[in-house]
Amino acid sequence: MRTSLVLAAALLMLGGGFSTGWSGNARAADETAIDDYKLANSLYQKGRWKLAAESYENFLRQNPKHRKAEAARYFLGLTYVNLENHARSREVLRGFAKDYPKSEYRTHALYWIGQGSYILEDYAAAEQELAAFVKLANVDDGLLERAWPYLAESEFRLNKPQLALAHYLQAIK
Repeated sequence: MRTSLVLAAALLMLGGGFSTGWSGNARAADETAIDDYKLANSLYQKGRWKLAAESYENFLRQNPKHRKAEAARYFLGLTYVNLENHARSREVLRGFAKDYPKSEYRTHALYWIGQGSYILEDYAAAEQELAAFVKLANVDDGLLERAWPYLAESEFRLNKPQLALAHYLQAIK
């Protein structure tokens, strides 16, 4: 008992108590995670797609529950769009949309998922995903004008000419 009290007193004198040491470690870990996240963002902004993807993947592997994990997953998906790896982009962004249904990035994620499905010639999925996007998107959203032709073409390929025509017309408004 006396040894424990002496050890506790020594720790208090050296570091301000047990919780300070642990919170200090947690703070250092958080700062390292933030640095890793910032590195990935910097690589993304510079168009260094492969390195950005590796950095986001590494960040998420090491920090799956971090407060920046939501944004990291979204930008990882966009990084794969830029790498033209549409299958991986769609996989990442579908997981993102499922795990973060209230995210500010979710609506745009639906567009990129739908575009990926269209490019991969999965027209049924593209129709569903792009329809969800156009339903949620703001009227002034720049991606909206890109979504209508993909949606219309998907419907045309699914032998839905009336829907396709309506959405082609929407695209040229």
